[in-house]
Amino acid sequence: MVMNRDYLAISDEKLVDLLTVVHDTVEKNLVAWGIQAFELTEWEPELAAFTAAVNKLKEPENRSPVNTRIKNDARNALEAKARNFIQGRLYHNSKITPADLVSVGLPVHDTHPTHHPAPKSWVALSGRPTNNRQHTVSALDQKTGTKTKPDDAYGVKYAYEIRETAPESPEDLRHSLFSRKTTHVFDYDEKEKGKKVFYAARYENAKGEGGPWSEIVELIIP
Repeated sequence: MVMNRDYLAISDEKLVDLLTVVHDTVEKNLVAWGIQAFELTEWEPELAAFTAAVNKLKEPENRSPVNTRIKNDARNALEAKARNFIQGRLYHNSKITPADLVSVGLPVHDTHPTHHPAPKSWVALSGRPTNNRQHTVSALDQKTGTKTKPDDAYGVKYAYEIRETAPESPEDLRHSLFSRKTTHVFDYDEKEKGKKVFYAARYENAKGEGGPWSEIVELIIP
């Protein structure tokens, strides 16, 4: 299996399954693979938090915008730590064979990978209220004005936050999520009605390397 996509760009349930297998298999092979226990335990809290958040949303009564946001934030935190561990301690570990990687569900790197640099394309962000307590935000290619991703983009990173004043930079927005889609619907609770939300977006490649941020868009929760 040759790596040709982001191996973490899978559904929430599949991500829980994949990283649980990775964790448990590494735990059984710490000595053989020359990995220290603390390197594994460093991302155990994030795995536990994301697993709990995903399981909570399986119950209909728990499917709320707040719980969805908690799950998305937990996923972002887990992906960041797990990716660093997998890339640094599994893919670049001479004691781990391609067969070992396949056994835990990880793809094998192409021996002659094509380098895809961070996107240079800009997002022209468009947002509007589309329902009660709902915003629909779209990432348009600044050159074409369409929702079609440019060739250098694998997906879109959306950053957002409910706050009273505009941030100085998109990097100051506390929440974010990644999507292969160029349109995302944000739902909010009744208690958040009338509050300001600030959004920004950028294109990213399959490695999570980002291009330039869009302008910040301000919307009111209807």
